[in-house]
Amino acid sequence: MKLRWLGFVALGLGLLINLQACGFQLRGYSSLPDELTNLRLAADKLSTARQRDLQSQLERAGATLRYDDELGPVVLSVGLDTLPERKLVDSTGSNQTILRLTRQLSYSLIDAGGNRLVENQRLVQSQDLELDDNNLLSSEGEKQHTLDKLDDALFNSLMIQLRRL
Repeated sequence: MKLRWLGFVALGLGLLINLQACGFQLRGYSSLPDELTNLRLAADKLSTARQRDLQSQLERAGATLRYDDELGPVVLSVGLDTLPERKLVDSTGSNQTILRLTRQLSYSLIDAGGNRLVENQRLVQSQDLELDDNNLLSSEGEKQHTLDKLDDALFNSLMIQLRRL
């Protein structure tokens, strides 16, 4: 029994040494590339709450947001669009409807010289939602909650794309 326990300890130490040797390090948020540390966010079409969410994600990733042109930062233009809903299933007998909600985030990056670093990229997220036709007020709340979740997923995807530059 004691020998088995020592075997597990040795195996654990061996794995720990191998993980350190391969360069793996557990970290929090990964940072943006150096050329994206000074950013000006152009997101006029986003709601104030969505702008704040995106700003906080950018700042957590190491970006310093500028609100003037003095330092000549890179401009990140972001827009969100709701694509038309698709009704997948309409069960009149059970009063249930399944909708596919889709949001699209478009973005581009322009450096201080006016050169496009990234030109008009689009990210798309969809989610199917089952709604109760008898409870319209609840259905609207569920739709908005789902759209907010899609926006969060799109912002996370945007951060991944920016980190890859």
